[in-house]
Amino acid sequence: MKLIIILIAISFTLFPQQKYFNLGDFNVSKGGVIKNAMLGYRTVGKLNQDSSNAIIFPAWFGGRSKTVAILTGPDKFADSTKYFVILPDPFGNGVSSSPSNYTGGEFPEVTMEDNIRAQYRLVTEELKLKGLFAGIGGSMGGMQMFQWAVQYPGFIKKIVPYVGTPKQGASNKLLYQAAINQVLVGRKYNMPEKDILPLLNMYQYFLGRTPEWVENNTAPEKVDSMLNAFFAPDTVTFPSGNWLTQMTMMRDHDITKNFNGSLEEAAKAIKSDMLIIVSDSDLLVYNGKAKEIAGYLDAPLVVLKGDCGHLQPSCELAYVADVIKKFLGEK
Repeated sequence: MKLIIILIAISFTLFPQQKYFNLGDFNVSKGGVIKNAMLGYRTVGKLNQDSSNAIIFPAWFGGRSKTVAILTGPDKFADSTKYFVILPDPFGNGVSSSPSNYTGGEFPEVTMEDNIRAQYRLVTEELKLKGLFAGIGGSMGGMQMFQWAVQYPGFIKKIVPYVGTPKQGASNKLLYQAAINQVLVGRKYNMPEKDILPLLNMYQYFLGRTPEWVENNTAPEKVDSMLNAFFAPDTVTFPSGNWLTQMTMMRDHDITKNFNGSLEEAAKAIKSDMLIIVSDSDLLVYNGKAKEIAGYLDAPLVVLKGDCGHLQPSCELAYVADVIKKFLGEK
């Protein structure tokens, strides 16, 4: 019996339980309502007595809180032995309200601002916190971190966006619209999910890396089996409707909307300390805007070198974790 209790305790520590926060009928900024909106989330670690150790760590594109939890713990991006880590599921990821689980009619377009407003309500209404010590996010999670910085200035003391951007440049808009068009054309001609999703998965795979990385890590005789793997897509948790929702959200992401399109003006509104991490070989998220706002903020900027592209942080997990720890004042 004692062994069973220990195993249950370990499972709760290693696999934080999925929770949901009911937002009620949630008005979105482009018009429309998510009826009975649900925001999924998990928490790892313990909140200290004065609630000063809370960190928010939202998921990346297509990611889920369960996956992000892998980056929590000692020697990871968010040390859950020291911090109370909140892992929210963004709209459209198949856990929070998404086209794949919505029963209220046509799912409305959601924006990065909508996600952050929902997360703010989670933190303040459900978790009863008056502020956060830090926020960490990668890729689309990094975009969410930039949005947090301007939408609720100073609510988060320290913010770390990695391989994210404060706004989309022309190259990103074109790339993301190309992916969106794949879904729209597929739907126009009534293509089944099993035919649409492989194209999207191939797009994401190759832009997430660099040609050098693919050449160095893929034996020629493995190419056929790799291509076949794309044709066994996940049609349940992240179907094309969810892809379309989150890709549209990223395409339209721009923290300068209320600052006359100026990153310099948006930077003036930011009250958090920021550490900005980019990959020098990133093909999926243009890093120029992140570098630009780092200059306006006089914020530390870490430029990762290597051929891993957008996924460079995963190729340098120990180094990135160490940089984040130092920024948070742990070393």
